[in-house]
Amino acid sequence: MKLETVFRQINKNRKYFITNAIGLSFALISIILIFSFISKELNYDKFHSKSDRIYRITQNTNTGISSMVDARYFTGTFQQLKTNFPQIEQITGLSYFRKSIVTIDDKVFYSEKAFRADSSFFNVFDFELVVGDKNNLFNIPRQAAITESMAKIYFGTTDVVGKQIKIMHQRKDVAEEYTIKGVLKDFPENAHFKADILCSYNPKEYNYWAYSYILLAPHTNYLEIQKLIQEEWDVKNKDSDNRPLVDLQPLTDIHLYSHKTRELEQNGNIATLILLFSGAFAIVIIALINFFNLNYVQFLSEQKNRNIRIINGATRLDLAKLFLREVFILLSFTVLLSILLSYYLSNLVNLNLFLFSSRIELGLLILGFAFLVIVLAYIPYVYQKNISNANVALSNKSYQASLLVQLILSIIAIVSTLFLQKQINYFNFLHPQSESAHIIVIPNNVSPATAKFEVLKEQLLKYPEIISACAVSEEPAGTVVDNFGYTYDGDTTANDKTLNILAVDNDFFTFMDIKPIAGTVDLGSIPTYGWEQKAIQLWRSEVDNQELPEGFDKEEIQSYSEKYIINKTALKHMGIKNAEDAIGKEFRINQYMSYLFPKGNIIGVVDDFHYSNIYEKEKPLAIMPRKLFCHNFLFRIDSNNKAAAISIIKSKWQEINRGIPFKYEFITDSYRKVYQKEYNQMKVIMLFALFSILLSVIGIYAMVSFNLKMKTKEIGIRKVNGATVFEIMKMLSKDFVKWGAIAFVIAVPISYIAMQKWLENFAYKTALSWWVFALAGIITMTIVLITVSWHTYRVARKNPVETLRYE
Repeated sequence: MKLETVFRQINKNRKYFITNAIGLSFALISIILIFSFISKELNYDKFHSKSDRIYRITQNTNTGISSMVDARYFTGTFQQLKTNFPQIEQITGLSYFRKSIVTIDDKVFYSEKAFRADSSFFNVFDFELVVGDKNNLFNIPRQAAITESMAKIYFGTTDVVGKQIKIMHQRKDVAEEYTIKGVLKDFPENAHFKADILCSYNPKEYNYWAYSYILLAPHTNYLEIQKLIQEEWDVKNKDSDNRPLVDLQPLTDIHLYSHKTRELEQNGNIATLILLFSGAFAIVIIALINFFNLNYVQFLSEQKNRNIRIINGATRLDLAKLFLREVFILLSFTVLLSILLSYYLSNLVNLNLFLFSSRIELGLLILGFAFLVIVLAYIPYVYQKNISNANVALSNKSYQASLLVQLILSIIAIVSTLFLQKQINYFNFLHPQSESAHIIVIPNNVSPATAKFEVLKEQLLKYPEIISACAVSEEPAGTVVDNFGYTYDGDTTANDKTLNILAVDNDFFTFMDIKPIAGTVDLGSIPTYGWEQKAIQLWRSEVDNQELPEGFDKEEIQSYSEKYIINKTALKHMGIKNAEDAIGKEFRINQYMSYLFPKGNIIGVVDDFHYSNIYEKEKPLAIMPRKLFCHNFLFRIDSNNKAAAISIIKSKWQEINRGIPFKYEFITDSYRKVYQKEYNQMKVIMLFALFSILLSVIGIYAMVSFNLKMKTKEIGIRKVNGATVFEIMKMLSKDFVKWGAIAFVIAVPISYIAMQKWLENFAYKTALSWWVFALAGIITMTIVLITVSWHTYRVARKNPVETLRYE
């Protein structure tokens, strides 16, 4: 049978071909996208040969509401751990530079992927060193390794061993010079941390907070080791009010199951994975049901033609070949369309398609999908001799059941999309500055830039394009992680509690438009950056028994009384009922650098202002002026002169901060960066919602087609007897309205439970408003009525003579 016969047959039934191609493409796109995404998420860090024996060790400060569940660990106890627990084969620490300034020859740029590593790093991890010797790297100070990409970009070659690189990070006033001793293969995208630069430690810096990993001996139960370490800690801290808790996290669990403070990257979530997989699975099932239904309708339509072909000499083998060629063309078109659209759609949801997935596994999935389509398409041909009116009636019921499932899933998808958007809008409500396109943020600056901020601010505020400026220790929507014990007015019960500390300058509250609920937020005159440096110098002189320089004014430091402002959560945490009662109370942070954190008084109480992200409840916060830690600069600019304002800031920055790159972002981008996961989830679920809706349209189309095939003569008789087009449409539509209503009743509790579960990811969540469910029902019912009405209207308007001829 010639190919032109196949194409003639396809052209004759082109509406079925196109509809099936669209429906199957939705299913295959869902398979490709979700397989690639899940493949990436489930395989984080599994490329290490010892991944099943590597654990990250962390600790919880165990201080209640203000606990800091840090992703880091203090390395001062590394040797003790190895000595006390022989099951630990290796232990290594990785210290993050945050945002550092890198100088290579005459090129100066920022890097947010620079780390310090020790000589055990390559004994634990399998990151590939393409140039250099792993056994002799990081064992002496001032060594560095950079990635292939960085070497090619900044040196033009990977032959860089022996070359120099300078790095200045946030806590250093001067750049440190390192000699490159190795070139790293670029870190895989599915590693939970990624480095561009690794540097060795100084011998004086072995006691530090770092991301710490242990390698256990084979067949060691990590939970038993965790229990033994905890028992040792409990004994050591038996007289302490706070007993820290140890946590050993399997390396391969970090990405999906860890949400501690100071995580190196924004981690994924297993609940999201299950949600997206369920959505994709549902779409595949619906698409296959629709394909079977449409194929069955087409089979019934072509029954007479097949009989004529057999009478004219065609064998059943000939009919099977024609069928297989049709299906092959349909599948070829579907696969090609799906792959092309998958590449396009993957960019919308920030997924590097096929980067993490096995081409072979994905190919097998596509082949399995194609085989399933062929089987479903061939079922009517296998049972064609047994097709009767009873079978047709049974098929009609199965169509109704499949349509019900589709409508339920469509409503759930629409509800999910609406609530995702509602929660994102709630982010903006809680962060009142989050949609401001005229606030510029220069985040995580190095100490020399922090020291000159007051000079920069003074210069910039001379220009009308710069309205106001402030500095703060955390960037917008970041996490306030530093916490310390405190005392107030001699209250000893505070010894077992801590407060989180936010450092600000004296313009922060005005800039953010935060009003006091008691006292004042006017910090007035606050210490200079130079005073803070002297306070540290005085503390160090007493700790190290060093002499102070001649003329050092100790009185200036010792006589200063601090001004503290607390938030509403801190007020409750401290056990103070009324905000007014806190004003004037003597207050002190129990920090080891006592002169830098002197005692003072609470001058104001503010409401919880949600400057940090909303994944957790607002922490009890003590806000104090301390310029030394205010590494994040915020500038409010004239919205009508943005370009001019940015140009002015850049010019003054380069003038005052010579050698420090100028890099800014709008505060809208700062917030979007923190909630990027939610934005991407919304895009994926919106995509699935669209697929569900369109598949429902296809399902309704298939069922209407089936019903019209069964009722063609009935429609003709009714028209001859005087029935109007509207009456016929009403008759054919009422069943679909009924199924839509039933679907709504079933979908509402399911979607309510699903959204309630998803919203548990947030400490602050939007309300599950009734109108969202109602709107989803209205949207679905509108789609049902439009689809049914359009198709039935075309048939109802036909001449009764044509419909009565139908057999």
